[in-house]
Amino acid sequence: MSDRTSIARPYAKAVFQHALEHQTLSDWSTWLAKLDDVVSCPDFQGFVLNPETSSEQHAEILVSIMQVLLDVKKTLPHVLNALIQVLAQNKRILVLSEICLQFEALRADEENRICVRVNSFSPLDERQQTRLIERLSHRLKRKVTLDLTINPALLGGAVIRANDWVIDASVKGQLDKLGADLVGSLRG
Repeated sequence: MSDRTSIARPYAKAVFQHALEHQTLSDWSTWLAKLDDVVSCPDFQGFVLNPETSSEQHAEILVSIMQVLLDVKKTLPHVLNALIQVLAQNKRILVLSEICLQFEALRADEENRICVRVNSFSPLDERQQTRLIERLSHRLKRKVTLDLTINPALLGGAVIRANDWVIDASVKGQLDKLGADLVGSLRG
């Protein structure tokens, strides 16, 4: 487990609990995604990592940027501002990406849904996507959304990932497995 994961966990859980209690999961998803966009910017990271800048400046800049991104005229929602202030004071602004990931995982679990990443040799047509969603929903007992990417290096087929669960039905994966099996049998 990485340090960022363990550092982010209490923040993500606290934000999630607050959002759940106040029925603002969607708002928090939007806010955290925008915060993640800002924090992922190399210029912003350079600013935060610059020893000549203070945590107060980090919070002030982040609040200003969020006001523009959220098109807020006066102040950010109090809870969002409070999160930014706490993260800045504790020098945790750069773990916002991990907080966002963990929050979304908690939200998906609460809403009984999962995003399945499908890395495919070729595009899936609408019928194939619908059929795959139906089968995966039945198997995983969750509402499934697909995150589709095309990867010609697979040579054919697809690799399907849902959290720690992986199905490698790609030609490349099958060839790699065959190669490993052959090497294993020659050694044994």
